[in-house]
Amino acid sequence: MANVINTGVEEKSSPVEDLLKLLKGRVVEKVLEVTRENAVTGKEEKVLLCRANNGRFFVTKVGHPKEAAVFSDICKLLPDEPSIVRLFGTTQRRVGYDDWSDTDICVSVLHMEYANGGDMFKFLEGYTNRGEPVDRKVVSSFMVQLSGGLVKIHEKNIVVRDIKPANILLHNPDQLDHDQPSKVTADTRVKYTDFDHSAILPKGVGALFHMNRKGTPGFYTPRVARLRRENRCTRLVKHYDPYSADVWCLGMTFFWLMTSFPAFLYGKKWEECWNRCVERNDFTELLDTYNLSSRFEPGWLELVTRMLHKDSKERPTAKEVFEAVLALNPEPLEKKDPEEVKIVEAAVTPDKLKKAAVGATVGAAAAKAVVETEAAKAVMETEAAKAVVEI
Repeated sequence: MANVINTGVEEKSSPVEDLLKLLKGRVVEKVLEVTRENAVTGKEEKVLLCRANNGRFFVTKVGHPKEAAVFSDICKLLPDEPSIVRLFGTTQRRVGYDDWSDTDICVSVLHMEYANGGDMFKFLEGYTNRGEPVDRKVVSSFMVQLSGGLVKIHEKNIVVRDIKPANILLHNPDQLDHDQPSKVTADTRVKYTDFDHSAILPKGVGALFHMNRKGTPGFYTPRVARLRRENRCTRLVKHYDPYSADVWCLGMTFFWLMTSFPAFLYGKKWEECWNRCVERNDFTELLDTYNLSSRFEPGWLELVTRMLHKDSKERPTAKEVFEAVLALNPEPLEKKDPEEVKIVEAAVTPDKLKKAAVGATVGAAAAKAVVETEAAKAVMETEAAKAVVEI
């Protein structure tokens, strides 16, 4: 299937050897899905579930070389991040020849971690069709993981630019039988995937992007939606904050998790709903229609409303969202899954630890001073009593 190893490292490095071992003698278990028409080949491509000789399951899909390169760089920056699908490696497949440039036309084949729970879109679609609410503990757990993962992504100057349920995978690490449907619980892990619109920005440099095809209808930020209506999406746009755009898309995902319905359903009332919520900058009325007050405290609704603020400067950062979710989460940290605890602990900055350590030191010194004062006072009282007896 593959004839060129393209990992960006030397042939003697362990990632290449690991990838060769993974691909040698692999068995295709089943076709997971058929993707849309590939931009390079012009054909529909299959996403395959494969099993290696050692029994490890992994997924093989065809992608654009640029997507493979960005995905590979992201995984190098965040090699142990549990909220990102792991990329085992990429290979290249020759699909044609370009006479004009005298070069081969190739596609990248991505070999990735397998998530046995499918994507979040299919999970939420079931609740939407049934009109049932998602379990509160599941919603809370997913919000912690997604916001904590986005904090780590943004800390590495990575912007996703297409966060949506279809690009979030679910995985139950305890399930060994891959032929059975995976049950989604509060212990289910969520993982970001599909980074074909993502970018790694130079630190401290403002973003300047071509706006065409970045994002998904229904998850567009107000600025992108306005530019598309004005047919200006093929131009370079200044003062566009992709970090805040990620928060908006995450807010849309939170909305769907909490209500079991997407904020904007396609149909006759789509534009009317958009104008009522976005142009007026008020999602309160829409949220109230789902009677969420019986399941969520006011703080949850306020957080989502802030994330969906029309002005990107008024939206919270990913870090602020994560801290708010932790504060609203009723489950104590020590009862959570180790992977989730890892996400939480990874988001605690050194400054916070330093402040906590200083606070603890000051507190200990103050407590010691109190003890010493009490001891001195006791000695003085004893000496005074002794003097009285002697007199």
